[in-house]
Amino acid sequence: MKTAAYTEQNPTKPPQSVTIARMPITSLIVIWTILIVALIGYEIKESRDSEYATALTVAQSNYNKDILYRRWALMHDGIYVPVKPDTLPSPILAGIPDRDVRLPSGKMLTLINPAYMTRQVHELEVGIKGVRGHLTSATPIREQNVADKWEQAALRLFEKGTREHSSLETIDGVQFFRFMRPMITENECLACHARQGHKTGDIRGGLSISIPWAPYKEHLLANYRATTAGLGGIWLVGLAGIIFSGRRIEKSLKAKEKLYEELSRSNERYKQLTEVFPETIFEASANGIVTYTNQHGLDTFRYSKAEFMIGVNIFSLVAPEYHQIVRERIGNILRGIDVGHGYLEYKALRSDGSTFDAMGLTVPLFVQGVATGYRGFILDISESKENEAKLRSAMIAAEAANSAKGEFLATISHEIRTPLYAVIGMTDLLLETALNDEQHEYVEIIRTRGNHLHGLINDILDFSSIEARHLYMDTKDFNLQASLQEIAELMAVKATDANLKLAYRIDPDVPVSLRGDPLRLTQVITNMVDNALKFTLAGEVDIHVSLEWDQEDRVSILFEIHDTGIGIAQSRFDDIFSPFTQLDSTPTRKYGGTGLGLAICKRLVKLMGGDVGVVSEEGKGSTFWFTAQFEKQEEHVGTVSRAFRPA
Repeated sequence: MKTAAYTEQNPTKPPQSVTIARMPITSLIVIWTILIVALIGYEIKESRDSEYATALTVAQSNYNKDILYRRWALMHDGIYVPVKPDTLPSPILAGIPDRDVRLPSGKMLTLINPAYMTRQVHELEVGIKGVRGHLTSATPIREQNVADKWEQAALRLFEKGTREHSSLETIDGVQFFRFMRPMITENECLACHARQGHKTGDIRGGLSISIPWAPYKEHLLANYRATTAGLGGIWLVGLAGIIFSGRRIEKSLKAKEKLYEELSRSNERYKQLTEVFPETIFEASANGIVTYTNQHGLDTFRYSKAEFMIGVNIFSLVAPEYHQIVRERIGNILRGIDVGHGYLEYKALRSDGSTFDAMGLTVPLFVQGVATGYRGFILDISESKENEAKLRSAMIAAEAANSAKGEFLATISHEIRTPLYAVIGMTDLLLETALNDEQHEYVEIIRTRGNHLHGLINDILDFSSIEARHLYMDTKDFNLQASLQEIAELMAVKATDANLKLAYRIDPDVPVSLRGDPLRLTQVITNMVDNALKFTLAGEVDIHVSLEWDQEDRVSILFEIHDTGIGIAQSRFDDIFSPFTQLDSTPTRKYGGTGLGLAICKRLVKLMGGDVGVVSEEGKGSTFWFTAQFEKQEEHVGTVSRAFRPA
């Protein structure tokens, strides 16, 4: 398969998508103006339709009210009203025997029909609201019921099946919204209208409602002005945006042309840099054909340019036993996963069949968002591997020497401790004999210094055992409360001599039946309590035990030793847990010690799966804390609080 080994991957001139057709700004302005005018027209139409619908609703409400009045009057066969000039006896009702009634007081009442009542309501509404109501009839009895031209046209529409009719009309030079529905003959109507030949269900006329259009027109004009002003403002903003954007587009096109010119120069720089780069740089297609490598790559893999021109597969550069892992890595990279997850170390294969240790990093090559290949670099790490092996051997030798040093210290400490036991034992025996005061003082000094030396040797022995990794943690059942009680009793004498209060307390939720190394736990607590007593001149030392976390079979417990002593400067926090570090390192220091106690505590706590730290402020005391993990024997919760006070 032939392929170009040095295919250009970066574009040197703008793609077709950048050469866009430039629409004149004036054309955009015309289109924008037409759009705004269309929106104004649409908003005006919507506003008119809304006002028309509102007027229609009001007219329908008035019509329904009039019908309700008429049906109420029909239900009671009309109503009686006092005879007045505007309510004279109706000649239409002359055939009704009880049309006129005289009350015992002499007052005359006359019966009025629903139509008469409706007309009077209409006359009231004209005076109050300006709303005109009119009863019309196809065969009017009274002149007032004669339909006008608009009502006549509506009656003709009703005869054809129209249910209602409405429109804007002018009456006496004033514009009204007119609405009309037909009056359908009902059984109750026949009492008065049967003589006119009407039957139930006939359209005998109609009821029209005329509402003044002026308020709606005024509201409509206000909407017109608001719509025109709002959309006019939008038009101005859009106009400014078109002009501004047009100029920005022109600048953007020029910037893109400049960008592609720079990209072309950058591509040339890329080629020049890769050719002088002291490691192998390559590019390959998705099917694994190497399309480019620099001169260092040709030299490293011992290929000629002519051999690359006929196509070299990426797997011909990889030792066969690494084909699978390299294939998986490349597949993941082309799928967009496992990108940038670090270097891959493998055996590279030269053209002559020799191999070398290599490390490569590969990233995908994208064309319009699609991975079409990959590129990366390959480092020859043969020399690094040899140096790494040498360093590993040196580290093993150093660890062996360090372990030997620790074993030596442990052996020497053990050999010194054996005769020291004899010296301390003999001083104890000597103190029991008859000695004068001066002799007793000398022997007491020997015993005190011997015990101090014994503690020093124990610290050195423990520290060297830890460093030599010869110290192992024991695991056995113990009672946490009993251990703390023993520590408190052991340190109580020293606290009493120093006139200090020593107390301990265990939170109720802390289980006390545990499995672990009680000896090492006691050693850590005793060391911290001893330090607290040593650096506290007055006040108290408090041991507080609380639960850090609790799992099904394990717990982590927090131990805090608080004192009211001299405190520690914050700048010394990082040093006090280091070996051979003391707060007072002057030759005339007041407080003794080897500086190993807290370093041993820190290592023992790490062996117990915990951590250690301190919170302190100079002159206000300190709180040394540590955590330790233990196995649980069984669920046990209790509250314990004991205190030791000086006598």
